Amino acid sequence: MPGASILIVTNEPREAQDIESRLQHLGYAVAGRVTSGTEAVAKARELKPDLVLLDIMLQGSLDGIETAAQIRNHHGIPVIFLTAKADDQTLQRAQVSEAFGYLLKPLEDRELRMSIEMALHQHMLKGKLRDNQEWMATTLRCLGDAVVATDAHDRIQLINPMAETLTGWPRAEALGRKLADVFCLKDNQRSAPLIETFQSPAPAHNKTIKLEKNAILLARDAHSIPIDYSAAPIMSHNDNFLGVVVVFRDVRDRCQSEVRELQLQERLARAKRMESLGLLAGGVANQLHKILDSIADYPDLIKERLPADEATHADLAMIKNSSRKALDIVHDLLILGGIGHAPKEIWSLNELVTAALDSATLQSLQAQAPMVTVTTNLASEVLSVTGFKPHLQAVVTNLLINAFAAMPEGGRLVASTALEELNQAHYGYELIAPGKYVVLRVAHSGQAISAKDINQIFEPFYTHRGLGWEIGSGLGLAVVY
Repeated sequence: MPGASILIVTNEPREAQDIESRLQHLGYAVAGRVTSGTEAVAKARELKPDLVLLDIMLQGSLDGIETAAQIRNHHGIPVIFLTAKADDQTLQRAQVSEAFGYLLKPLEDRELRMSIEMALHQHMLKGKLRDNQEWMATTLRCLGDAVVATDAHDRIQLINPMAETLTGWPRAEALGRKLADVFCLKDNQRSAPLIETFQSPAPAHNKTIKLEKNAILLARDAHSIPIDYSAAPIMSHNDNFLGVVVVFRDVRDRCQSEVRELQLQERLARAKRMESLGLLAGGVANQLHKILDSIADYPDLIKERLPADEATHADLAMIKNSSRKALDIVHDLLILGGIGHAPKEIWSLNELVTAALDSATLQSLQAQAPMVTVTTNLASEVLSVTGFKPHLQAVVTNLLINAFAAMPEGGRLVASTALEELNQAHYGYELIAPGKYVVLRVAHSGQAISAKDINQIFEPFYTHRGLGWEIGSGLGLAVVY
């Protein structure tokens, strides 16, 4: 590389002058001439030459080898040693200094030029290699995916920060360990046999393990992380097996999203089903209501024409009672179908709860179940809800009825109200957005709803109890929904 600047370091002035003359003749620029190691280190820092020609037997506090090491470590400048002779110990120390060449005195122009050009070219290649290594290291540090690489003996040689985080293994402890010790999959899902897979007789480059989804990574602290991962062999230019690289990512968010999507699909299907049932039930109920209303009133007209001691009175009472029960069912069907005029007004939730507990239906239930203790814990502030009062009353009443039904042997029922703020979306039976809400809780000490039944409790006429409860129409929780 003609024009390259070169620093000459030797304590022999005539030799230094001869080298300078040769360098200028060959087209190089002489950055300077110094006679000691201390001066050489200082000039290297000041002048930043492209290369240093350094006498290996330099005298002073810093010999040639120590000077070369400081120049290389502090300034990254290539060094070529000049030597007439050296003992074995000096040569061994010189090898450790990583000099870019050795020139024997007296110097020849051809050898001088070749050594300088080779050193400069080698230094340039090493610089590119360092840049590529730094580029690769920075890329791996910034990757959102975790990366672990091994040598041909299954010993980890590289692990990036994301892999450290997911596996729980710090880099210092992971390096040198077996892959399966750090990248440990539940039920040994292929982590142990990766090396064997790539080292078998078939060409390794044809054995890349494609992306595997829903594997379970066992972290160092034994907690499980769902991951996707892929693995591939690292091959040399002549197809020698050098190791394995594994790339994996945390898919917990994706799994949660898939669960939420499935829940949303189920809720949508349920809503459509309930809408269809409501329309059908409401249409039928609207016609039945007119017929049953007349049937329910007619026994009273007949009783007026019969003597008081007529035995038929009991039959007429049974007909009227059955008709009223049928009207209750029709009424719930109308609510389910959203048919009829239902003006929305503002009501007190506390008053709705009190009215439901004082109703004839709930008083009858308490009489049948004296072992059930009912208490309330109502908020002191006014809690207002908007809706059609009969519908709101039906919601509260049906929740209380179901609580009684869950405690055939007795227990405790607590009805409470509160004003609460939801800071993040709640994924339950329905999606509830963040915000302030009036909350009604009906808690009991009886039998809990099983996971099997939870997705069916709002379906019309569904029951899992078989306890003989006959209060209500069978549409209670469907109306609540």
